[in-house]
Amino acid sequence: KALLDSYLATADYPEGHMKMAGFGYAVNNVRGVEQAFKQAIAFDPKLGSAWMSLGRLYLLTGQPDRAIGIWMQGLETAGDDAGIYLQLARLRRERSEFPAALKAMEKALVLLPDDAIVRTEAAQLYTQAGQPSRGAELMAGALKLGPHNPHVQAAAIQYAFSLGDIEAARRQYEIFSIEFPEHSLRAQLLANWPALIH
Repeated sequence: KALLDSYLATADYPEGHMKMAGFGYAVNNVRGVEQAFKQAIAFDPKLGSAWMSLGRLYLLTGQPDRAIGIWMQGLETAGDDAGIYLQLARLRRERSEFPAALKAMEKALVLLPDDAIVRTEAAQLYTQAGQPSRGAELMAGALKLGPHNPHVQAAAIQYAFSLGDIEAARRQYEIFSIEFPEHSLRAQLLANWPALIH
């Protein structure tokens, strides 16, 4: 703690404070972590990763409203940041605040147009929010962007199950099994959805 506090008093660049925040996590000094992120923001208000990390700290310490507030402030100050939008979308989804979750996810999709994993997450969000056709469109786009990504394929299997389409899940699992016969996700998929085996 003394090392962290002394560093915070003398550091003069935002990256140093970000590193010290990591140190604070390691020694379980939540106050020190919070101060490190705030100092990084004070040195560079445009540092989106500091805003995102400070919000995540608040979320980890059971302060979701404070997390949302700091992320919104970060977007106003630092400008568009895909990571912050994704965090907002996830938290709003958990809270069933679907209009706000969808708005944040759309911003993330604009900033990360070629990210297949983000598209799989967006597909699940849209479907849960009552827009399954948009969800299906996003999942198809994810598979097109990442046809050989095992995580994208696994997400497509999970998505098919969430829709109750066992046959589509089985077809996708067959593709996955051929392409990734030894992948650790294969066992996880079978453990979660034994119906994948006829």
